[in-house]
Amino acid sequence: MKKGILISLSLVTLLLVLTACQQQQKADEYMVIGMPLALTGSDAYIGEPPRLFMQDYVDKINAEGGLLGKKLKVVAYDIAADNATEAVNATNRFISQDKVFAIVGPTGSAAAIPMAPIVNAAKIPTIVPTATNEKVTVQETGELNPYMFRVCFIDNYQGSAAAYYAYEKLGYRKVGIFDAIGDPYSQGISDYFEQEFIRLGGTITRRMSVNEGDVEFRPQLSAMAETNPEAIFCPAGSYVRASFMINQSRELGIDVPYIMADANYDDALLEVCGPNVNGSLLTNGLYADSPEYAEFQADFAKKHPEWNANIYVLYTYDCAELLVWAVKQANSFDGPAIQKALASATNVKLFTDPSFTIDPLTHNPLNKTVAIIGVENEKWVLVDTFRPD
Repeated sequence: MKKGILISLSLVTLLLVLTACQQQQKADEYMVIGMPLALTGSDAYIGEPPRLFMQDYVDKINAEGGLLGKKLKVVAYDIAADNATEAVNATNRFISQDKVFAIVGPTGSAAAIPMAPIVNAAKIPTIVPTATNEKVTVQETGELNPYMFRVCFIDNYQGSAAAYYAYEKLGYRKVGIFDAIGDPYSQGISDYFEQEFIRLGGTITRRMSVNEGDVEFRPQLSAMAETNPEAIFCPAGSYVRASFMINQSRELGIDVPYIMADANYDDALLEVCGPNVNGSLLTNGLYADSPEYAEFQADFAKKHPEWNANIYVLYTYDCAELLVWAVKQANSFDGPAIQKALASATNVKLFTDPSFTIDPLTHNPLNKTVAIIGVENEKWVLVDTFRPD
């Protein structure tokens, strides 16, 4: 009887081991991509559409046999509550729990910057779609973050280009600035706009800082109006603050145009502001209404009618293609091998960029076009494109 019990226990143990092995084997069939994104609240338009796109993209790859014979899986965590803190928490979960081989995202610099030391230590290649602050890829000390990459231009590129266009092309000589407290995106672009505009001979009538989450700006706007600016530079972290400021400006009789940045490029701004936003403009790395994107956007709308294939989706498309290219180039899912491929990317064809090239010293793209996008009759229009020196 004892022998029978021992045999039974051995069989049970063997069955448990085999089941665990099968579960592990099943888990190992998928190579996981992490996505830290704002998926809820007012900023959901920044994160949910890219997540939906990436799932569609991965599903297509899996249906065609996978990548290097492996199927892919997307794991996304919501960081809307507190971008910086939640991004760090999500990154640690990606590494310890989900065993990701790469991360795509986040969209914002405030979340991306504190992630850098974690992915550097774990050797997890990370590609951000729209996090533009320089410190995402290069630390304040000048040291490179070896595992951080981006497909968008950076704040000094965008801020300087906006200042050049405002001064040289639009003829503005006096501009006021609103930035956001604690937001490296807003503050960084504002710094470079201010420096370049003054260098060219312009005057910053006043620079004021507000809280990104505030909704009442009439006192600050009234104070700004007293300085008589010809335009207001407002690189808000999303369309929400910009829309409140524009509408309240018009209520106060302040009718100067707003100059914004890429994070404000969303149809929701047009819907919320209506005719109040006419005559304003912003800088971006691409024009989302270009004909070459129309078919993709229409397909996306059919699958996800509640969302638009906005710039965050288009840039995430570039991230996805760059990551797949790097894996194929490395012929491996090994982090250092993928990192090496990414650092050497030259003339890679991506969805919005036919010759994407990485600067190996900064991990920033080289020679990105700046699109000047204006608002006419409550619609986005492409005003100009140029490549800054």
